Amino acid sequence: MSSSGTRSHLPGRAIGRNPGPCDPLAEMECATGMMEMDASETCLLRELEERLLQPSVRASAAQVAALLDDDFIEFGSSGRVYNKQQIINLLQDEQGRGSQPTLQDLSARRLAPDVVLLTYRIVETRTIRSSIWKSIMGQWRMVFHQGTRSEID
Repeated sequence: MSSSGTRSHLPGRAIGRNPGPCDPLAEMECATGMMEMDASETCLLRELEERLLQPSVRASAAQVAALLDDDFIEFGSSGRVYNKQQIINLLQDEQGRGSQPTLQDLSARRLAPDVVLLTYRIVETRTIRSSIWKSIMGQWRMVFHQGTRSEID
């Protein structure tokens, strides 16, 4: 609570106020990616991200294709760059091997009204991952992914 009795989620900003089109704080939030995330939306995107980590899903070209945008690109932890079809082919080569990796420290940040950045760590591979998801005609699709090896736990 602020001293005026209104609840704030940012310094000096009361929840529930209606910012005008020239509101400098609203403009700063848009420019810095500080738009709020709904908890259910974050949960849904985590589920979609985890689905792409499941060996059974990775073995299904159709399921992977449904989650990746046609313009998808990945910067792999190896340094290689992949497109959607290359990733589908690589995951097909795995043929459902392996176990579900442990995802931790997930963070979601809205970049634009229909675009969200997820970042997290995979414990087993000691990698930091980032994915950009975009809502296209009401369906979330991954448009970008990057894996970076980390020596930091």
